[in-house]
Amino acid sequence: MRPTHIHRRSLLAALLAVGLLLATAAPASALTFGLNWDGNNSPSEELLDDALASGATVWHQPLEYNGPGGDWTNNDKLVEEAWARGITILPTLQTGELFLVPTDPEWEGWSTWVREAVERYGVNGTFWEGKVNPTPITAWEVWNEPNIVGAEPRPAEAENYGAFLNYSAETIQAAAMAKAGAPTNVLFGSINTQVGETYEAFLGGAAATGGLSPNVTGVAIHPYAFAAGAEGMAAVVTGVREYLDALPEGANKSLWITEVGWPTHGHVPAGATVSGEGAATLLDESFEWIKANAEADKIENVDWYNLRDFGGTTWDGWSGLIAEDGTYHPAWYAFQEQAGAETSGDRWAAFQADTGTLWIYSTTRGYQDTGLPMLPGSSPTIAAQPGGGALVSFQNPDGSTSTYSTRTGTLVAGLATEPEPTTENPLAAAFKAYISAIWPTSDAGGAFETTAHLAPGTEPSVATVP
Repeated sequence: MRPTHIHRRSLLAALLAVGLLLATAAPASALTFGLNWDGNNSPSEELLDDALASGATVWHQPLEYNGPGGDWTNNDKLVEEAWARGITILPTLQTGELFLVPTDPEWEGWSTWVREAVERYGVNGTFWEGKVNPTPITAWEVWNEPNIVGAEPRPAEAENYGAFLNYSAETIQAAAMAKAGAPTNVLFGSINTQVGETYEAFLGGAAATGGLSPNVTGVAIHPYAFAAGAEGMAAVVTGVREYLDALPEGANKSLWITEVGWPTHGHVPAGATVSGEGAATLLDESFEWIKANAEADKIENVDWYNLRDFGGTTWDGWSGLIAEDGTYHPAWYAFQEQAGAETSGDRWAAFQADTGTLWIYSTTRGYQDTGLPMLPGSSPTIAAQPGGGALVSFQNPDGSTSTYSTRTGTLVAGLATEPEPTTENPLAAAFKAYISAIWPTSDAGGAFETTAHLAPGTEPSVATVP
């Protein structure tokens, strides 16, 4: 169980005393990698800390609709927290469940709000005044999955959406030109290719009413393929690209994969759930295909759905890189590698706590009680792995030796390397001092959900990713 950020940062400060820093780098290619919020209104600071550690440079989340002239406080907090970490928000613009039609009383107010959002958060927006190294919003997704029209759809929903998008895109581009003197990216709202009206029918209907006008620069898609895997996802993306290329107004539109993923639990509309290792493999396979085809298929962005599990009975609560309890799924490490996260320099530590179990700490991931019992009085050995994660060898209560992989969350074959003696390793000494003397003995201050101490007579083992 991870502590709050107060104590994660406290330990970082202690380790900084011996000159230890962590750096995270963005991928070098034009293709950007992002993550989706957990959909459960979790504190943005914690989620964005994890997004930064993952290597993501894009955070996909709806802006809160506050109406024209409304209170921007919550949206300001989201955008500022992302900016503080060098992350760009890719927002969904939405209000309610159904997109608007001209007869809705909110039609004109919607346009005003959209203009205010672009003038505030876009390039040269008022929000960025006085801020160094701004991360303005440069792409605006208009609605989420408009092709899922509900149990009682209005007539001609694709055509309705095309008119709504055209109306919104005109406003967005006018605001961008007024503030920055240049157009911005406006995205056709993400089409879910697993459920809802088919992408051919919806794109075609929307195009007839301006949904692919010059003001719309790209098409967002959710190419879920729960039954067909990465090959199925690739086939969907290829199909969308070919369909757009066949339309006079579609060939120059970029593709944005604003959601893709595979769940490990919950009800799925087709196919079946996968194991944690299976999700990691599918992430690797799908991202490798996207990288290889990004230039030819005009793919500008891919966002995994999602960052963290939030539970429930359906698949969408079980597609995260991180479990509800804060532990890291195998897909976390796959995403880090694909996104180009700079894991070099990541510091790891392992120790036997006074609970008798193996505990692990990482400067990017915080604390985890593995729950694995250890031989009393024994000390583990940890070896960091290039690409993320660590191997920890330890003695079981019966005296045998096992090795735990933080990358897979399972016991694996092989042994970690021998550590330097604590007296010769300043990192180990600093860590031992921290968990022995500074770590509180109770949760009275609300700092920890779980507390532990270094077990008597044992030593922590530390390692740095090369």
